[in-house]
Amino acid sequence: MGEKKPEIKGTINPPPKDNKQVMLSKEEIVFELDEEGKAISQKVKVEVYDRALDDELFLTTLELDNALTMYDSVRKASKTIGERSNKELAKLNTRITDIEKLEKPTDDQKKILLESKKQLKELENSMKKDSFDTEIKLQAYMDKIKETRKDFKTLEEMRKKAIEVRQIQAIPCTVTEAHRYFQKRMYKDKGEKWIDPTDEEDTTYISYLLAEKVIEPKLTVKEWDHAKPNMRLSIKEAISEISYYSRPSPKEVLVERRRSEKLKNLIGE
Repeated sequence: MGEKKPEIKGTINPPPKDNKQVMLSKEEIVFELDEEGKAISQKVKVEVYDRALDDELFLTTLELDNALTMYDSVRKASKTIGERSNKELAKLNTRITDIEKLEKPTDDQKKILLESKKQLKELENSMKKDSFDTEIKLQAYMDKIKETRKDFKTLEEMRKKAIEVRQIQAIPCTVTEAHRYFQKRMYKDKGEKWIDPTDEEDTTYISYLLAEKVIEPKLTVKEWDHAKPNMRLSIKEAISEISYYSRPSPKEVLVERRRSEKLKNLIGE
């Protein structure tokens, strides 16, 4: 439980792709601005739920990817060792067959024959043991794959059922603000000076972000400090979304893609 959670960073979302080659308009590129050139607040849908479920889903995905990777590694290693052993097995069988064909083998050839038969027996026993051990490992990883896949689906269902949709009035972040708030976890003081977090666990920036960007309901920094955790995190994510700042990191996308590809091969999805 005391294990440190992996850092989840975000990136600025690219504009949506459109197969039609339509010229972009100014309205599509920039946020709607007021007379002072500042972004206008908008109604924002907030999905309120325990955001710890997102971290559990992320960790479960990593567990699943690790099990899939280990399954592939064991299978490939077993195949390589098996091919090497089969070559050695073929050599020993050929040597034994060639000597046994001789009408009058020499004493040295008789010794080689006995030694080769001994090596053949040892190699066959070793191959049987390796095969047995590999099957046990593969089954263990397959069980883990199925278990974590089931956990993943359960967590997704839990999150879906837990979501309560609410609405706020909020202003999106600029590119610079989004980078400083969500990536660097910085926040602005009353003099508009950006302050660095004290450490990796410092979440002071959330209250400052929400106090600045949430117009309705309007709360102070101190009031946001006392807000319910699921509310703080859910509204923070909503601000992130309207600012076109995505939470998943490239690593998460890679993990998800690998998970999907391997599951299709192994479990027949």
